Amino acid sequence: MFKYLKLLGMWKDVRKIYEEEKGAEKPWYVSRRFFGAVVVFIGGALYAFFGVTLPADLTNTMADNAAVIGGLIKDLVPAAVALYGAATSLVGILKKSAKGGK
Repeated sequence: MFKYLKLLGMWKDVRKIYEEEKGAEKPWYVSRRFFGAVVVFIGGALYAFFGVTLPADLTNTMADNAAVIGGLIKDLVPAAVALYGAATSLVGILKKSAKGGK
């Protein structure tokens, strides 16, 4: 069971793995929706019973980091697309020349 919890935590498709190992359909409690609901419940319980919260300065730092990451993504996505296009063209050229084509 703990193996499936680890896989669910990594957002893997447990249905295929469970069916291959057990030969049956996965039970309802081995689903991403149920796992997510349990995590949300645990988070709410920690807040309600123990008063566990994030400090305000940590929340502000996380928001600043999100803005920086957003800016990096804005710059990196076009570069990654261009690199992918260049690599695809290069592979096409190399495969064509390996076949002896013009």
